[in-house]
Amino acid sequence: MKYLYILIITSITLLSNDLTHIKITTHNNNINLELTFSETLDRKNIFQEKKSIKIQKVTPIKAIEKKLQANNATLYINSTHNTLHISINSLKSYSTEYKVQKNKIKISFNHLSNKQNFSTQYFIVITILCFLFYLLWRIKRYIPKKQNDMPIIKSHIIDSKTKLLCINLNNKQYIILDSPNSKILLDTIISPEDEK
Repeated sequence: MKYLYILIITSITLLSNDLTHIKITTHNNNINLELTFSETLDRKNIFQEKKSIKIQKVTPIKAIEKKLQANNATLYINSTHNTLHISINSLKSYSTEYKVQKNKIKISFNHLSNKQNFSTQYFIVITILCFLFYLLWRIKRYIPKKQNDMPIIKSHIIDSKTKLLCINLNNKQYIILDSPNSKILLDTIISPEDEK
């Protein structure tokens, strides 16, 4: 049984790929990582996620934690069970891309600009404003309009749309021609008490 475990462990380490070189560069909020291995990499062993990449069949290494001050991000490189994990931890949004060239892999963590977030916020605000305008328009339609209560003393109909009105306001009487398009003041009658 001992020999079986030794055989399995040696076969795994023989099939594994050694990480020989790590190069980390930053440029315009983008983080570039170049890893060099002892043998060529198989694309089937590389798995990409949102903010991380896993490379299988790699000899275990000691965990590396690199804090990048310019980007306010932390880059983690560690391995478990012959799988190399590369991930980034940051408050900013990053997209992950990689290219494989024989025994090298170039990983780019590209900073997503705020323009995408801005456009989303812009459309949300515009949608809310349109909804509020629609709501106000609906409310305005259903609120009864304030009507002027004029104390009408007499009313004479001239035709189907025009009337002659006599109203009383502030101890004065007014004769008004009322039509759909306009209201015309024809005469003002002052009460005898106001003449004195």
